[in-house]
Amino acid sequence: MKNSYSRQHNVTGVKLRQDPPYSPAMLGASFYTDLLQKLQRKHKFNLDAYTYHLRTEPPARNVKLALLIAQRILICLGDISRYREQATGSANFGKARSFYLKAQRLYPNNGHPYNQLAILAIYTRRKMDAVYFYMRSLAASNPFVTARESLVTLFEEVRRKVTQMEGKKKATQDSHQGKSDEKWPKVRRHYPQKSSALRQEIWILPPQLRKSQKTSLVSSLGLQPSSRTPSELVKSFELSFLHTHGKLFTKTGMETFSAVVSQTLHEFQSLLQLSPSSIGNMKLLQVMGINMFAISNCASSDVWAEGIMSPLQDCAVRLGMDMFGLMVTTAAHNLQQQRRSATRDSGQEGKSNAELQELLPSLKVWADWMTCHQFTWNPTTNTYSSSPVANTWTALADLCNELEESDSSTVTLEDEHREDLEPVLLEEDFHLAGFQPLSSQIISGVKYASPSSVQKGIAQDILRKKSLQLFGQYLCGLERPILVWEHGKHVSTVPSNHDAEDTAEKLNLEAGNPIEEDIIIEAYTEEEEMDVESCDMTRGSFKELKAKRDLLAKLLEEKEKRKSHIEAVLDDHTSAVEMEVEVVPAFLIPDTNSFIDNLHGLKRLILCQMFTVVVPLVVINELDGLARGSKPGLDKTSGHAQKLQQGAMLAVQFLEDQFSHHDSHLRALTSKGTSLDTIAFRNEDMPGHQGNNDDVILSCCLHFCHDVAKDYMPTKRGEPIRLKRDVVLLTDDRNLHLKAHTHNVPVKEIQEFIHWSGL
Repeated sequence: MKNSYSRQHNVTGVKLRQDPPYSPAMLGASFYTDLLQKLQRKHKFNLDAYTYHLRTEPPARNVKLALLIAQRILICLGDISRYREQATGSANFGKARSFYLKAQRLYPNNGHPYNQLAILAIYTRRKMDAVYFYMRSLAASNPFVTARESLVTLFEEVRRKVTQMEGKKKATQDSHQGKSDEKWPKVRRHYPQKSSALRQEIWILPPQLRKSQKTSLVSSLGLQPSSRTPSELVKSFELSFLHTHGKLFTKTGMETFSAVVSQTLHEFQSLLQLSPSSIGNMKLLQVMGINMFAISNCASSDVWAEGIMSPLQDCAVRLGMDMFGLMVTTAAHNLQQQRRSATRDSGQEGKSNAELQELLPSLKVWADWMTCHQFTWNPTTNTYSSSPVANTWTALADLCNELEESDSSTVTLEDEHREDLEPVLLEEDFHLAGFQPLSSQIISGVKYASPSSVQKGIAQDILRKKSLQLFGQYLCGLERPILVWEHGKHVSTVPSNHDAEDTAEKLNLEAGNPIEEDIIIEAYTEEEEMDVESCDMTRGSFKELKAKRDLLAKLLEEKEKRKSHIEAVLDDHTSAVEMEVEVVPAFLIPDTNSFIDNLHGLKRLILCQMFTVVVPLVVINELDGLARGSKPGLDKTSGHAQKLQQGAMLAVQFLEDQFSHHDSHLRALTSKGTSLDTIAFRNEDMPGHQGNNDDVILSCCLHFCHDVAKDYMPTKRGEPIRLKRDVVLLTDDRNLHLKAHTHNVPVKEIQEFIHWSGL
């Protein structure tokens, strides 16, 4: 027993040899393999026919029972293979995984194989796969109930990891802030940029930093390019996505749910815009499956009445629909690009789009779910306030229109089987077979196509497109249609969040009483006046009431006129001083502190060859003085002064080296605005100059600001003043920042600018 435990857990750390042929593991695997073959011979069936092919007819009773036994045997073979890999210290569980997948395909309604697949995912540190398979084991007609405890443990690990990462991020920010507070006299304190409602800066990437294909999709989706690598983005999205579903599953921490959902949706949008895609079609299917499980799991029949969603389920539905909307938007864009490419080049016609091929299976699966669960998402739910989705239904209408215009005549799908045709099988149907949220899905008949189109995947894509077209027709045929067919195209009948808010506000204004609450004025008809006269009220008192009513109405009208006049005056004064500064960086001017504190960042900006870095001579002279240790007021023996001197020496050495190579993206500038390509003669006399070195640096920036009144003054009343800038001052000095802001010179810190530019 002791030797068996040591061999299983490899406590000695020594690489173990493979099992001999007579080992218990090999004997057990041989026994189950022989039993499986005997089972197939006895009941005359081929196991591959039920694991790799679609079954159109149910098997006989004896074969069905034999298949259940075969599934249990395959699970045992997978367990034996897994134990052997663990005993030998290996992490290659490919053979065990193949056994579990075969078992899953034999009888998808059993949750046991999914639980074993989740265990393998835990061993290989694939949390996303583990969560998916645990949920599949619970969402089977024969669930594996202990998977719920495993899910709770897994979500707790995700929560701890997210908390740990947030703590590290906060500690890094605090450390950076602490360093900025401990700077020497020349190095000023960090001063955050302040925004004003009367002055707005619009920062635009220069042309050399833009990417043509990606920028078109980014602009259409309203995103800024991500500075993270695709692998980092995938890991971050998976962590955020699992953290979101951990809150839904455990029903804890919902106070931060909206913030986590916002981060998840934006990261998902960034992943979808990548070209080539980094997420993969199987990962997208897992995302859709997890969203479906969360919606069904959050429904509580014990507390809430039938037909009424709980708040938790509403959160899950909105999350799933928002992610579906992002995928629909991306798919419509890809279809549009594919159609335009086919129009420009006839050779591109019929060519598949890799990004679109990854999206179609998940879109088809979610459309099937929406068909099965109409009353879950209809009436339509609003998106989250921070969601990047504008309107899912408008995007779906665009997708249906693009599908109508796409050419699907290259492949013909037949309903009847012939010898020269092959069945068109969809991988997502195998992947999600036995999934309870899709159990009421209406299965259409098998389609057949030519072998070449099936092998290339063209027939499968056309079948998915036709399914989405049918889904669009289904939305048009609802009692309250989501889409309508107008003027030869699909149009959404659901307003966006922004339109709905505007409409509600307009209705409130129309329904609201324009008169103050304490004044009620009623309009009388002639009949009502006769009724009043028939009462005990005399004619004189009635005329008196009418006079008071007219007087109050007149006073109210005058009050509204005065209010409108005041608002108009305020609008005129506000618009008269409003200003927009459009910044397209081309020239970067750093101050002395930037070279000492962030030389590494300046090196990146200079060596990237995307901007022209202009160094004022006053900065170089100040660095020379600090490098020689001749700055007055500093104790040369202190560690602070030595650190300051060392940083200045490194900066001067780097500048001299770069100027010696005649770098075209590095220039020196005198106080009078003369550009130099060398710093061999850098002594500069400034007779009659009043002010400090910061004023000289600011004057160098102003040499690049050529403002002509006729260019920036508004041509129409109410329009803002528009200035254009191609120079940016790089500093974290508070006083210099304020001076530059006063002169409308754009200012950024080096790290902030690098992050914005995506370098």
